[in-house]
Amino acid sequence: MSYMSKEKTVELINTCLDEMYKASNPPISWKECQDKYVDVDYWYGKHVIKTDKYIEIREKYMKKLTPMYRDSLRWAILNFSPKEIE
Repeated sequence: MSYMSKEKTVELINTCLDEMYKASNPPISWKECQDKYVDVDYWYGKHVIKTDKYIEIREKYMKKLTPMYRDSLRWAILNFSPKEIE
């Protein structure tokens, strides 16, 4: 895989989170999350996503990132993704 800019990496991470939240229950966009949950504790727990869907989306974006930035995606979804359910 060729060079990937930090800006492109951030864009992919945000797109990944957006897809996860749109697949969550209740669905919401990542942008709406950022606007709606300013200063709210444990806001990511208000939305749940099935584990298999979470993994599917995560892996889709892992393949798009260079190895150097895959940890950035892991940390972002660890900190900000919807809560997983079976």
